[in-house]
This record gives sequence, C-alpha cells and structure tokens, in this order.
Amino acid sequence: LKARPSAPPYDAVLRGFLETRSGRRRLGAAAFRRAAAQSGGAFAERMRLYATVAALLGDRKGKAPRAAGGVDFYMCGIGIKHPFQATVEILRALDRCAVIYNNLGDPQIADFLGLFSAEIRAVDRRPNEPAMGRVDRILAGVRRRGRPTGFVTRIHPFIYRRIANDLAQRCEDMRLRYRAFASVSLTEAAWGLGESAGGPPWDGAPFGGRVFDLVWLTAHPELLEPGHACVIYCIAPTEARLKLAALAAARYPAAHPAFLLAGSGDKEQEVRRLSVGDLAKLLPGFDMGAVLYLPPTEEKR
Repeated sequence: LKARPSAPPYDAVLRGFLETRSGRRRLGAAAFRRAAAQSGGAFAERMRLYATVAALLGDRKGKAPRAAGGVDFYMCGIGIKHPFQATVEILRALDRCAVIYNNLGDPQIADFLGLFSAEIRAVDRRPNEPAMGRVDRILAGVRRRGRPTGFVTRIHPFIYRRIANDLAQRCEDMRLRYRAFASVSLTEAAWGLGESAGGPPWDGAPFGGRVFDLVWLTAHPELLEPGHACVIYCIAPTEARLKLAALAAARYPAAHPAFLLAGSGDKEQEVRRLSVGDLAKLLPGFDMGAVLYLPPTEEKR
C-alpha cells in the first residue's frame, strides 16, 4: 500500500523534536516555527515556545558541558502552567543533564522534556519501598555518569513535594554539589506579596531580594538581613518554624510587617498580613506550602 503522508503540522513537530534532541537546535527551531504557522491557538503558542527554547540553547557538538563549579545534581521547579514558566537558568541546567527525573504526570511537561537529549525517567513508587527509596535510586548513578542528573517538580523544589526536600538532604549527606531553581511564577508572586496585601511595594531591583528554604536559612542565620527583601519557603516541621520566628524576632521590630501566601491542595490560596511578632504563634499553623515574605526594613529600603 502507498504510504499516507503525514498531515501538517505533525511532520514539522516530529522534525523539530528530532533536530533539537540531536543538538541541531537551529533546524529544530525552524521546524517548530513551521508547525506554529500551520496551526493555531494554544498548540501554535506551544510550538513558538519550543522554537524559542531551541534557539536559546543553540547548536551543540558532542556532550553537553558540565556546569561551572562542577554541579552534580539540579532540582528544577517549572510552575503550575508549564511549559510557560521555566527560566533560562532551568533550560540551561536541563540541557547539561544525562538523565532527567520527572514526578509530574502532565503530558505537556513530558512533551517539553522531549526537547532535551537527556534520558527521561519517571519517579515511580515501588511496593514496600522505604520512604527514601526513590531518592536513593535517583542519586545512585550521579557520580558514575560523569554528567549532572536533573529532577523536575512543580513550583519550587522545596514546596508541595517532599521528595525534593529529601533530595537536598541526601545530597548534603553524600557531599554532592547541587543547585535548586524556583519557577518564575511563584518567586515573582512571593516578591509581590507585600504590595498585594497593602504593604510596601517590591521595587524589582535585581539584587534586592533573597529566596531561602526555611530549614536551610535557620542553619545560616547570618544570611537573614533586614535590609533586603526576603522570601522563605516554609516546608518545615514546627520546631524549625519556631526557630525561624525567633530568628526574625531577633532581627526585626515586632511590628515589622510579614506576609504569608498560604493554601495548597484543596485550600484556596490567600495572602495574610501579619507582623514579625505574630510569627511564633501563627506560623506553625499554616500549611506546608506557605510562603513567607519579609519586606526590607524602612530605613534601608
């Protein structure tokens, strides 16, 4: 039988993935742009994004280079409405990886990860496996591969997904060099919490704000500087949250404003305005997905 030709734009889409995964990104970008021109709506928008990613990464010869500083493991948060909330840093990190683990079931995310030459693996659960079993399987071959391994989760690695917090701890135990990236969406939302709740506005200065995991920050208290805007992801047990409240109370006036974005799962997200003096009483009661924003002190803003 005579083969039936592929209906556009699917031939262009397949060509785009083939060329991009092979390192010929300029040709891949051109194919994705053809697919966008032959379609419309959300599909065309996604094809234009893929073309942008391919062009950004550029053509590659040989294996992807290791990151500066010899990073072994990348944790990348890509946002709720992925693939439209990934940063340039995340794209470049994933491009360096030999293997990328993904714990998100969204088919668009799997589609997006197909742009990279890495082997893509699902983070599956196995019957009767210990709590850290998946973490140990992910990290088992990191040094052996000689190239970084990546892990993709939703929003920020330290929020909503306990596995990413466990990965960070295991990297510390194994002395693996790792980096974690937040998605654009949540970080920008957190920086804007003060303004949205009637507090001082976020000025957008590129070096004015700092983003921390609560447990890590309490182990490095010298990094909490009242002169800088501060975003803290609060996935932590009660003891650690109380330790953060005490740390904030020692650095800020009790009446200094604090803003919490709270609500995950079935709970509706909302911004709550508090004060630093309220944190010891109220912070332990918020869900694990809470994000705390501390604006800079008035005199150094």
